[in-house]
Amino acid sequence: VQASSGSVHISTGGYGCRAKSSPVKENGSVRHQEIPTEEAGAKAAESEASDEWTQGQEVALLKAMKEFPKDDAQRWGRIAEAVPGKGMNQCKKHYGSLLSAQREQKGKK
Repeated sequence: VQASSGSVHISTGGYGCRAKSSPVKENGSVRHQEIPTEEAGAKAAESEASDEWTQGQEVALLKAMKEFPKDDAQRWGRIAEAVPGKGMNQCKKHYGSLLSAQREQKGKK
């Protein structure tokens, strides 16, 4: 956390994004509301824009799933960084969809 000229910069999990924060009064206490920088905002908008997956994104997801161990506390964050244009929740959701589709295929055989 860095303070400078009335705003505070907060690291967002060590993934290279930085966001500004401004104080907001709420129920008598002060909390900080994140204000995304252009880079962080653009990445968030891009990742939320589409639930459609390209073949390249799907390959990147599967490759990252193999690369990052299940016991890694930051596994899904790292997986999301490896998949262009997708966020952590989108990666989790799509992986779940792939597992469901695979189970259905096994059930048909």
